Amino acid sequence: DLEPPFPLLLEELRPDAVEVVGGGYHSLALMSDLTVYAWGDNTEGQLGVHSKDDSCIPLQVHGPGDVGYLTGITRLAAGENFSLAVKEDGSLWAWGDGAHGQLGLHSDNYHTVPYQVHGPDNVGYLTDVVDVAAGDNHSLALKSDGTVYAWGEGGHGQLGIHSDNDHTVPYQVHGPGNVGYLTDVVDVAAGAYH
Repeated sequence: DLEPPFPLLLEELRPDAVEVVGGGYHSLALMSDLTVYAWGDNTEGQLGVHSKDDSCIPLQVHGPGDVGYLTGITRLAAGENFSLAVKEDGSLWAWGDGAHGQLGLHSDNYHTVPYQVHGPDNVGYLTDVVDVAAGDNHSLALKSDGTVYAWGEGGHGQLGIHSDNDHTVPYQVHGPGNVGYLTDVVDVAAGAYH
């Protein structure tokens, strides 16, 4: 008697995690099929599952407008109570706590599902993003041209835009000595307040 191959086939179809990031009290996993799972604290909607209930098991992040699931993701970042995801098309998506503008949505509200990050001066959307980083309450995005944009809490100068104010949309990071803009960047990282 041979057993049917169904268990093996199901095992082969299950995607593997290829990247895992941690926020203040939540975690995100990027899967090999370019979907995202989240678990942990969800008091600000940072799991992206259209709820504010905590979860001790991974839940698949919902799609924009709470339709379907978030797909086509290549990079992730997690802040204190918010999450960021870069799509294959270079768009950037954010959800969770927005109290300091760290979602980049020209708002200080929280959002329980992903929304597309707005562009500089709140015009259009941020495009050509290849990498992303999150501090406690601020965000950084690296664009394909080597420039860096920052938004969110700025009280410690962590946005690099010669300001200590919070900003709710992306601003291009200034150059050394506050001359021009930072260029030729190949990677970004963020600490709690830097």
